[in-house]
Formats: sequence, C-alpha cells, structure tokens
Amino acid sequence: MGRKDKTDRNIGGALPTSPPDLSTARDSILLIERLLRSLLQTTIDDLKDPNDASAVEDLTRFFSHFYDPTISPAERNDIIKNFQAEPPKAILGYPRSTAQFPCFSIILEGEEETQGLIGDYAGQTTLDEDVDDFSEYIGAFYNSTYGIYIYAEHPDVCVYLYQFAKSVIHAGKAFLFSCGVTSMTISGGELAPDETYMPENMFMRVLRVQLTAPMSVPAFMRADPRKIRLTGIFRPDVIVDGMPSGVTEITPEELGDGANTIE
Repeated sequence: MGRKDKTDRNIGGALPTSPPDLSTARDSILLIERLLRSLLQTTIDDLKDPNDASAVEDLTRFFSHFYDPTISPAERNDIIKNFQAEPPKAILGYPRSTAQFPCFSIILEGEEETQGLIGDYAGQTTLDEDVDDFSEYIGAFYNSTYGIYIYAEHPDVCVYLYQFAKSVIHAGKAFLFSCGVTSMTISGGELAPDETYMPENMFMRVLRVQLTAPMSVPAFMRADPRKIRLTGIFRPDVIVDGMPSGVTEITPEELGDGANTIE
C-alpha cells in the first residue's frame, strides 16, 4: 500500500464529527474542550488495539518518526507495546482519585474577551430564512487557553505521550478551524512535582493550546433597560440620625404594567 493510500490514517487525521456549514450555522460558543478531547480520544481508540495490524503499523510510523534518530528499534517497539497495553484516556477536568493513568486531562486555564463587535452585533438571519426569536445575534471574540495535562507513572511514557498529544492537536487544526476557531498556537513544558496537585511518583507535562473563537447570543436575551426597575430597596421605616427618613417604598404596581422587578 502506498503512502498516499494511507493519509486517512495519519495521526489526528480522522475527524471525530462532520464540520458544520459555517455559512448557515446558528451556534453559540464552541465547546472547545470537548473538541480537543474528541480529537485525542478518537485517535487513541483507532490505535490502541494490539490485534489490529494497521494500528500497530500506524503507531510504528508515528513513533519511528520521532524516536528512530535517538533510540533503538527495540526500545521504540517497547513504546508501541506500552501504548497498546496501557492506552491513555482523555478526560475533562483534573483527575480524581479514581482516575486511570496514564491520562490526558483537559483544563480551561483562562479566557478573556479580546475583540468586541460594533454594538455587539454578530449577525442575523438572511431574507430566505424564517425570522424568529433567534433572528439577530450579539457576541464577541474570546481568547482561551486550554491545558492538556499529561499524567504518567514513568518519565519516558510522559515524554512520548506529550509528543503524541502535540501531534494529534497540531494535525487537528483544520478540524478546529472548520468548527469556528479563528487562530491557534501551541506551547508546553515540564511541570515540577507538587504534592498538592499530583499524586506521588507521578510525572507530568502540559501542552497549552491558545486559540481565538467567537461567542454569540440570541439578541432576545439582551436585557431591556426599559423593562427593568429596582424595587424592595427603600423602606418607610428607615431611620437616619434618629429621625425618620421620610422615604416610602416603591411597589411594582406603581411602576406600571410590563415592568420586571429585581428584589
């Protein structure tokens, strides 16, 4: 089988879901942590079966690319066997006491609104679409940083899983862009042992994914200042310096029909 016949089995090459048609999409913020987990877990599931000859061949291609210049073929084959004997698992959030290792733990490390839109206006339905409560949208762009923490009980396992995760996420850029991500960079490093955050005798690296993606909200959710009033704050029995304040309570009835109240 030629190299071109196997491009659909490249690391990270299989898309976990069909990309949306962004020209007709009416979605809000992407669940990026789930997209990252899906990229990792889909590839792991495709490669973890030791009885699947194509999976073994693909793992050999991958680890040969990274390790053949520096380690022997026998050691590289041990890595392949280790991956299939103890395949990692991709999870959301920090691992708990019941977590299985090795694992990829996907954490939202932070995000912030970075690029506003004029009047928060994010678009509307077109003339050929049905006009309903979702016909207009407000929104903004957000910068987010996700950490993919690699936990392993052996330093070499932590090293090769870090390279594995980096390759899968890098190869999945096209998929993430098709889902609405507009920019993306990858960084990472070794983490020092800390008994507060990691079990004893555990090795850990982190792969950080910084990306920008839009968030939209149906315009009908925008608070209308004409329909919101504050009540329940003033009371007629307020005493100021020993003297009655003369302040009387404002009731919802006095505000008129159609006014929402905030107690």
